[in-house]
Amino acid sequence: MQQRVYGRRTRLQAPGTSRVVHPGCRAGFGPKAHWVRACSVAGLLPVLALAQPPLRDTVPIVNRTLLKADRIECERIPLGEPDDYKPCIARLPDGELLLTAFHQYPQPGNKVREQSLLFRSRDGGRSWTGPEQLNLLGREPYLTVTRNGTLVLTGHLLARDVRNEWGYTTGFLHRSTDRGRTWQSIRVESERVKPRASNHTSRNVLELADGTLLLGVDYDGGGGPYFVWRSTDGGETWDRTRRCEPKDFKSIYGFFGGETWLWQARSGKIWALARVDSNEMPIRGRPIQAGSDQSDHFILFSSADDGKTFDRIRDLGDYGEMYMSLLRLRDRRLLLTFTVRDLQPPLGVRAVPGMETEDGFDFDPTRDRIPLDTRTPAGTPQGGGFGPTVQLGDGTLVTSYSYRGEDKRTHLEVVRWKLPAAARLPDAPRRASARLLSQRPLARGSAEQGLALTEKEYFTSTARTICRYDSEWNLLEEKPIRIEGVNHLGAIHHHNGFLWAGLLNGPEGDRYDPKKDRGVIARIRARDLTVVQTWDITRELSWIDPVCFDGRYLWVGDLRDLGIHRYRFDRDRLVHDGVLRYPRAMHFSQGIRVVGRKLYTIHTFGTMKGLFEFRIPDRLTEEVRYATRVWPIQETRMHLEGFDFVPGRADRIWHAQGNQVDLYELGR
Repeated sequence: MQQRVYGRRTRLQAPGTSRVVHPGCRAGFGPKAHWVRACSVAGLLPVLALAQPPLRDTVPIVNRTLLKADRIECERIPLGEPDDYKPCIARLPDGELLLTAFHQYPQPGNKVREQSLLFRSRDGGRSWTGPEQLNLLGREPYLTVTRNGTLVLTGHLLARDVRNEWGYTTGFLHRSTDRGRTWQSIRVESERVKPRASNHTSRNVLELADGTLLLGVDYDGGGGPYFVWRSTDGGETWDRTRRCEPKDFKSIYGFFGGETWLWQARSGKIWALARVDSNEMPIRGRPIQAGSDQSDHFILFSSADDGKTFDRIRDLGDYGEMYMSLLRLRDRRLLLTFTVRDLQPPLGVRAVPGMETEDGFDFDPTRDRIPLDTRTPAGTPQGGGFGPTVQLGDGTLVTSYSYRGEDKRTHLEVVRWKLPAAARLPDAPRRASARLLSQRPLARGSAEQGLALTEKEYFTSTARTICRYDSEWNLLEEKPIRIEGVNHLGAIHHHNGFLWAGLLNGPEGDRYDPKKDRGVIARIRARDLTVVQTWDITRELSWIDPVCFDGRYLWVGDLRDLGIHRYRFDRDRLVHDGVLRYPRAMHFSQGIRVVGRKLYTIHTFGTMKGLFEFRIPDRLTEEVRYATRVWPIQETRMHLEGFDFVPGRADRIWHAQGNQVDLYELGR
């Protein structure tokens, strides 16, 4: 028996035990989104929730790259009772740990009653008291603790919960200023926004650097509307009028209600880690036919305007990975915690260390992967996961999760562990200045993809054509580049009278067949834009964009196998000769140049953006290389695209911006 929750299918839990279930309060919603009624914890004295001693264990580090240890020692602490589900852990400013979960009790007539639970620990998660049964409406309670200790808890009440008097799934926001002993509640209503549509909130409430609180709110059915609620008084009152526009997002489910998790970078940029339906919004270049929502995945969206709009940036992780959250660690690293729900058993919670950048973060979910929870037996349906993590004063990490046991019932557990030191912590690239000197509109032609400059003539590329200009940007010629099997031209480069270009076979209208993916390199005579030679490199790369020929090696950027791939010539053959691996947070290159022993690459769709400088190592290996400098390049007309150095100037570039080109001076 299944039901749709968050627009998702969730398995009903087995009948519960004799735990007393208390009726929920009736929370209302005022026109100014003020708290309207206080709710208190049910009147039960806390009891020790730990029935057996902690279990000592070790877990391996999969595909270890930067971490020093091969395995991690840990201890596992069970709590709660069978059929408790989806725990969320949080830490109060004084160190006390709180953990919420819920328990579903089937009721007659295909109805349910879902009880929210609260556990407490004062010894770093080694022992727990509780559960306290909260008189709060909503399932999957998710905790946020603000810097002053205020608790904010999100959840949603199913349409078929016996306490639901509104007839549709409705979100709730609960708040406590006394450590969770009493609560106030707000209901997210649909009546005056999108009648009878299911509504949801983001998983967490984001506290910005200035103390402002943000909550994402939206409505199912397609097209939103989407809102970012704001509070400037610690959550006491909320402005719920600010609409939000997520770009390149199309779904019958919500944007925030897709279990989105919010985070703010040091630069102030706001990130939304959004769970999406894999059939509606597949991983770029890797579409699948998902049989259930257990194959959903996450996409990164970012906002540079305080949540008014969110731009789609890139996919994060793989199919079947969800419930993501980020934690800033004391040693300036970040920790990404997420749950494997399908496709890549064993199921359960994983953790991956990463680094914070000025605008975002750098994670490679395939490396240094720590399987904190593999308790769900092979062949058994998902058991929850959830898995947020907190860090204690001594550096110990505590992660919560639920798993499905051999008895087919879910169980709660926390694991205490420490992240090993990194073999090395890479230095962040030095941030240099970039001064916009001038902007040149293109009266004819376009520079959608890239630029290639000589002393007398300038060249630009679009997805289908190459344009030839004089050095004052007057169009001399525009010519389509047609090669069988490919239809999309990337960023170009000029060397000794020839243009080098990479081509792929992209979508035609709304149709895209990944079986036809190809990667083709073309050598084009510059004086008449005639293709004189091609090389098919599909065996290695099939989703290419920028190329650069330095006179000895051909460098190719690829979306699917992130990095700058190097080829050498063996007579008339191109032979793969290694790859310069950069941090995955840079995503894929939009333009490449090689000057001596340095490589320059421009990036826009990752969490690291700008023009980056790399030292080319003596030998290319799979080791990730880190940039030495980065220049912030503006998006004056569109996202960052190809570039080239002004002939004879190492400190000036022209940058492609569609119907315009921008001239920059690069500082040291």
